[in-house]
Amino acid sequence: MDLPWEDSFLEEAEKVNLRFTCEDCVFFMPEKGECLHRFPVYLHVRAYFHNKPEQIEFCKEFELV
Repeated sequence: MDLPWEDSFLEEAEKVNLRFTCEDCVFFMPEKGECLHRFPVYLHVRAYFHNKPEQIEFCKEFELV
């Protein structure tokens, strides 16, 4: 799912404890910095969102622990 970036996104995500990045996903392998399913992670890691991208792209394979 893609949404346009809004400056309030990170603040609102923190308020509701929204988990949406690779680092929060069970399929993320932090020791390798990769997705177990081999999906690209650069659009879904925390650092990407701090650069205020034009679009917010959520991963379809995201799964919480």
